Amino acid sequence: MLLGLAQLNQCELHLKKLNNKHGLLGFEKVLAYAIEEWAKDIKSKQLPSILGGVGPINSFIKLCTCYINCSVYTACASSS
Repeated sequence: MLLGLAQLNQCELHLKKLNNKHGLLGFEKVLAYAIEEWAKDIKSKQLPSILGGVGPINSFIKLCTCYINCSVYTACASSS
């Protein structure tokens, strides 16, 4: 498992541009806002592609995706 995760050594994360129209008072609130927004963006948009590139996890993701697709197809076919 460690050999597969070693590939993450050179991966890049891109932090999205932050936009807050209401303003924030204090460095702690600004930092908390930035961390929260970046974490949401990384989890939703970047993490799947990063983890999909790791050898052992890539196979697991493909297996889970196949299982979900087969389950949805079976449910749709049986309701028709």
